[in-house]
Amino acid sequence: MSLWELINLSRNRNSTSPHDRIYALLGLAQSAGPSVPIDYHLSPAMIFTQLTLAFINDQSVGLNCLCLTGNGIEENIHIPNLPSWVPNFANPGQIYSPTHAFYDWSDSEISPEVVVFSETLELSGIVCCEVEKTHPWNDSIPETFQGWLHMILCLEQPHLSGLPVVQVLFRTLIFDDSGFGLGLRDDVQEHYFFGLAFGFLELRSKLAAYDMKGLPSTPQEWTEFLGTYLDPMEITHYIGLEAPFAVRAFALWLITSPIKLKKISVRTILEEFCGPSDSSSSLNWPDLD
Repeated sequence: MSLWELINLSRNRNSTSPHDRIYALLGLAQSAGPSVPIDYHLSPAMIFTQLTLAFINDQSVGLNCLCLTGNGIEENIHIPNLPSWVPNFANPGQIYSPTHAFYDWSDSEISPEVVVFSETLELSGIVCCEVEKTHPWNDSIPETFQGWLHMILCLEQPHLSGLPVVQVLFRTLIFDDSGFGLGLRDDVQEHYFFGLAFGFLELRSKLAAYDMKGLPSTPQEWTEFLGTYLDPMEITHYIGLEAPFAVRAFALWLITSPIKLKKISVRTILEEFCGPSDSSSSLNWPDLD
């Protein structure tokens, strides 16, 4: 087991000396990897900074080590002169799980260049997007969520990561750290990911009903409503679409959104979330029955 794995397994443990939160684990580390010299004359801040730099330069850890920054479970373990980007290994942060190896995109085309100059960490990467304006939270959750959805659809397609923008929004909303579909594949992750994804699509039914003050109930009402967005043949395909309610609700939102579906079919509807079937990053939706 590596030093990085041992640190994560012992995040909730304490030591009398901050030094020993690292030194006590060195003898247990079985695999080769980053380490630090044992020297109690060095300040904890210097030791933690050296170890963080070693982790950043190790491909098996990289920038994932920054996930341990922030406040830990102890309130009074403060390390003087510790740079803000260096984890306090005596009281590591608890917000993110660094074991998924998903936060660091060092093996992708959009990985940042890392430079440390005079205790300042500089990441030279790419601009994914820029914040043009912010809006206060609307007391109406449906209206706020609607605003987010329509805003994301107006952005450049696909997202710079290569994923559909709708999927990017979904991953952001659920704080997705699984990496599912992006190199990491696991049956449990797949079940969890698509369970949440299906709920995301089904949420559209609630918003659709909210927008329309109730959904049309008869074929004639559906025809009149959809006539604003679709031609007669497309209306027929939508009304006759054999798909779970969540997919139909998602399709209804897409029809009334800035996106124009290429064809009214289950495959083309789900492509707006999963990506084109011929894309290397496309997700294969499990059985919908």
